[in-house]
Amino acid sequence: MIVGDFNIHVDDTADTGASKLRELLSACGLLQHDRSATHRHGHTLDLLITRDDQVVNVLPIDPPLLSDHSFVVATVGCVPFASQFTSACQMRNWREVDVDEMAADLLRSDLIVSPPDDLESMIDSYNTTLRALVDKHVPLRTKRFFRARRSARWFDRECRESKRWMRKLERRYRRVRTADAQAAWRQQFHTQRYLFQSKFTAFWLSTVESCQQNPRALWRTVNTMLHPPRQHDTCKLSAADFASFFQMQSGQYTDCHSICETTGL
Repeated sequence: MIVGDFNIHVDDTADTGASKLRELLSACGLLQHDRSATHRHGHTLDLLITRDDQVVNVLPIDPPLLSDHSFVVATVGCVPFASQFTSACQMRNWREVDVDEMAADLLRSDLIVSPPDDLESMIDSYNTTLRALVDKHVPLRTKRFFRARRSARWFDRECRESKRWMRKLERRYRRVRTADAQAAWRQQFHTQRYLFQSKFTAFWLSTVESCQQNPRALWRTVNTMLHPPRQHDTCKLSAADFASFFQMQSGQYTDCHSICETTGL
């Protein structure tokens, strides 16, 4: 799913940029779902793009409230949020092994009863027998681990409470649609923004000041500020994978030259 302020007037059928964007989305099997104006001047600039087979329900778009852009709210059928922060691995619980039973099975195995004559067959029999015994007495099980999301280091309990209160006021406004509810939501929005900025500034000022006598620690701190945490790629695609995807989508995209000519890139 792709969201953001594209600054392309997709509602204007005569706009050249909008036409090229529609062609590109169609070639990639994507669909833009916003159909109402999202800007104060009446154009659709804030887009919600998903696969064309994705089930999306865009809620009615309100006029701009807190800025010159509207809030775009939609329900999307996708992977549950919690599953994005879990990882799984296969492991064996060696504590549950019945050593006597496993030893008895080993004594009854061909490795002990009728061992092979040559060394190579003996090694194969050893590996096969022990693997079978382990799989029988200590089977592999899939265990899932929860990977907690890491918030910014300055984002404390007060910030969480402020954000929770703002969401509550937003839901109240969307439910009752009164001027008082809108004013309360707007006020909390500005209060939260000021709080976040002050927390961010105070945290990093105190962190840098605490490292004044330690140049190495100061450099690490500054480097952390300038370089965000590295994002782990979920998959790696080569240029060949990228080209084959476009070839499958449409016969006209057979090489990079035709892609650039068609999309105007």
